[in-house]
Amino acid sequence: MITGCSLHYDTGKELESEGRYEEASIEYHRAFVDDPDDLEIQEALQRVHRKVAEENLVRYREYLEKKQYHKAFSRLQSILRQNPEIGEAQEELKHWTRILLTGKIEFEFKTIGMNLRLAEKMELQVHLNSPSGELLRGEVSYENGIFSVEDLLYKTPREKLSEYTLNTIGLELHRRDSRGFTKEQFERFISEKRREFAPEVLYLNSTSGRAFIDFGVLELKRDENRKKWSIRRKTMVRNSDDYFTELSRNLALSRYFQYEQAYRYVN
Repeated sequence: MITGCSLHYDTGKELESEGRYEEASIEYHRAFVDDPDDLEIQEALQRVHRKVAEENLVRYREYLEKKQYHKAFSRLQSILRQNPEIGEAQEELKHWTRILLTGKIEFEFKTIGMNLRLAEKMELQVHLNSPSGELLRGEVSYENGIFSVEDLLYKTPREKLSEYTLNTIGLELHRRDSRGFTKEQFERFISEKRREFAPEVLYLNSTSGRAFIDFGVLELKRDENRKKWSIRRKTMVRNSDDYFTELSRNLALSRYFQYEQAYRYVN
């Protein structure tokens, strides 16, 4: 009788002999789940993990050379899970900074206008300028107005963190045309490149390589007479203005709230 454990283990051995280490690791892992106390399976799994880590290190270097930083960082994380003893990977991790950009937009949905409600889907978005030149996009929650966007920087001086600024706020609309195709349109409310709409506070954790950049609370209003939008930074006067409590409930972002230093941006 062939058990599921032995089937996965035998398949893993065959794939490993062919140099297909990533596929072999999947089969060995399945065998390990079925029989976690088997020393032979444990050894095989660790062995191919080291091989896969070496392959990922090659891919990591390739992605870096192509400046595909998000793919590169994902490979680096895989390497450190598969074989944390690779010195090069440990040293490379020190060159990365993970960024969380957050803020809150106070906004009255009813002021958008009836014509926009004809869209099949609407998403309120904030667009942010970044040091790399990439335009970052984040969804603004209709429930609480909070937005959060994550970014990555590689071998970037700390001074570059001041180059994150507000680009625009608007609505991304999805409409279906007469042929049934969905078309995307961005309805820009406001475009701000002035220094006053740089972030408000930078929270830095150099040990973990993380930075938390807070844009504060921004009020977005529409003048119906002039048919124009305006934006201003709001001074927090009520407990409800502090959105950090609600944001911190997102466990995936919890590590950003552990900081060593805080700096206020000067306009």
